[in-house]
Parts: sequence; C-alpha cells; structure tokens
Amino acid sequence: MSKSSSLIELIDQELVTKTGFFLNPKTGSVWELSIQDGELILKVPRYIFQISPSSKSIFRPVNTLINLEIEFEKSNMFDFLHMHIYAKGIKRATFFLV
Repeated sequence: MSKSSSLIELIDQELVTKTGFFLNPKTGSVWELSIQDGELILKVPRYIFQISPSSKSIFRPVNTLINLEIEFEKSNMFDFLHMHIYAKGIKRATFFLV
C-alpha cells in the first residue's frame, strides 16, 4: 500500500468490522467492502478502489483521483454500522450494512 503521512494503520480485526455490503436506501445502490491482501477494497458500480484510514472511523481512497471521505458510524440504538460518503458539492450519502 502506498502510505501517506496522513494515513494510519488499523489492525485486521478493526478492518474486518467494516466489511460487507452497504445499501444506499435512497438510490438502491449497493457498495461492497472487502479485504484483499490486507487492504480494504471498495467495490462500487463500475469501479473498484482501495481505501485507507486517516482515523479509526474516517477513510479516504488511495492511488486514485477519486476525492471522497468515507466515515463509519455505529448507530447507538441498535449498534448497526452506517457508512457516510462525503464528496465535494454533494449532500452526504448514507449507506446501511445489510
């Protein structure tokens, strides 16, 4: 993995908790997060890229021109994992682990 000074390392167990299929209920789009060769890989419709943590809950794409911020948040009420996507000029998109 190409490391940047702004990226941190998480143990495998912390990465595994963020894997699975995430659904955007507004669009019906499903994004898949998986671990391949120790790296967190995000598969979106028609594109696959690696993401790396800049904190325990914030991730950014690496080795790509995609400019997103991905935030993972646990719901307090039911302990469900949410994935929020932030991109310049668009409203936050929230995905739910399914």
